Amino acid sequence: MVSDKIITIYVEGGSPAQTGLGPDPAFRKAFNKLFSQAEGVRVKIVMIGPVGNAPKKLAEITKQNSPDVVLVDLDGPKNEKKKRIEVYYKGLATDQLFFMVQMMEAWILSQPEAVRQYAKENGYVERKATKCVDICNEIKKQCPEDISKPDEMLKRALRRCFEKVDAKGKKRLEYRKGKTAPDLIMRLELDKLRLAFEDVDALVEYLTSI
Repeated sequence: MVSDKIITIYVEGGSPAQTGLGPDPAFRKAFNKLFSQAEGVRVKIVMIGPVGNAPKKLAEITKQNSPDVVLVDLDGPKNEKKKRIEVYYKGLATDQLFFMVQMMEAWILSQPEAVRQYAKENGYVERKATKCVDICNEIKKQCPEDISKPDEMLKRALRRCFEKVDAKGKKRLEYRKGKTAPDLIMRLELDKLRLAFEDVDALVEYLTSI
């Protein structure tokens, strides 16, 4: 049964043109599709821009006694979460604050099949070069939550591992956060993210409890 209540997820990120509801911006659509995979959940996604806006938004939620939540990058290892909360969110409704550990790109790296699907649909083929094999092995041997600077690793992985040939020659797959990330997020499976990331599981548990 689908809940009548719509929970707003305030997500870090979005360019000035995308911040807020906007005209169906890519990130809003991508996160909405992802979290709508949770059974019985109805969400609205609002991009809030830089992470510095998150404490203010959480303060508003706390003051209004709202069930809405805030989702931001942790930008560090999981053991720094408690310190981050104490420094920036003390006294607020931190049970409605959730982190992408260590960053959103770790979610993408945790599901290489989604990356391969995106590459294939955009005309890229997977390279078998040594550098590609090396970075794939580097990703595999780490717990997704432990990947340091996953944005940089994703950028290297896409460029090293995928290419296509057209009239202009060979072209590597480039990672551009505002363009590439939403397309990749839309291909992620929420249940797999719940198994790999504690905060994703906690967020879905919260959403389904409302």
